[in-house]
Amino acid sequence: MWIDENTSFIVQGLSGRAARFYTRKWLEQGLVIQGGVSPKNGGEKVAGKPIFSSIQEAKKAFSIDASFVFVPKEQFKYAVEEAVQEEIPWIISFTKDVALSDMLDSKKALKNSKSRMIGPSSSGVIFPGMFSAGLMPTTIYQPGSIGIISRSASLGYEAAFQLKKVGLGVSMHLCLGEDPILGEDFLSALPLLLEDTRTKALLILGEGGDAVDLSICNGIESMQKKPIALYIPRRGKLSPKSTESKGLMYHCYEAISSKITERKNPSFLYIEDMQDIGHKLYLLMQTVKEKAP
Repeated sequence: MWIDENTSFIVQGLSGRAARFYTRKWLEQGLVIQGGVSPKNGGEKVAGKPIFSSIQEAKKAFSIDASFVFVPKEQFKYAVEEAVQEEIPWIISFTKDVALSDMLDSKKALKNSKSRMIGPSSSGVIFPGMFSAGLMPTTIYQPGSIGIISRSASLGYEAAFQLKKVGLGVSMHLCLGEDPILGEDFLSALPLLLEDTRTKALLILGEGGDAVDLSICNGIESMQKKPIALYIPRRGKLSPKSTESKGLMYHCYEAISSKITERKNPSFLYIEDMQDIGHKLYLLMQTVKEKAP
């Protein structure tokens, strides 16, 4: 896996209340948290773990594979730039409402670097029955073989709850984040689930038809390595003459629907109603079982 129980984490912004709370939870479940970074709190400790003034200082003491970013939105781009400069392979950002200009600067820093970023506004990733590298409430999830990739954390929770009700479980839930510009989109992040051996089918949950959702269209062909179910929430009545934002949603639905129609493949399922997620996935998994040798 791209992240596992042995991944070595650093927490950027560990001096904050939320960072301290989740760091203690991660340590209790056995996640390898080496320490934190906070320029003004260097030398302090949280849950017995040291706070460093910089990632560069932390790297002198530990090997670091990934970073959790808990910093305020005003400090976001500087935290990302520091992690990129120090060649941290994975950055998982929980920071919300990042300014578009700051996110564009962060995207420039990430381009052609050795770092990849999930977020901002992500809830991280969870491997039910194994560990969580995120903010997800673990009790919602039942371990299983369905991989969930979503923009919204809450929609992912609803899907996991519905799957649990019909006797299905989750192998991985990766939350990309709800901000309009993200480090990883559906197309770039999908291989993380496609290459996961525990994942037998995928559930893709969009956000309402924006540019990130449109990236799904470009990846329909590569997605078909495993059965796929796709749900994108509709927001009001859509038409080509809708307002600019709703017009984009309309064209997103049209593009995705036409791609699915072209495929005519029972292993690719488009879910129109959120309440049908659990039932539709159950039927999809029955189809997978019937095709198994």
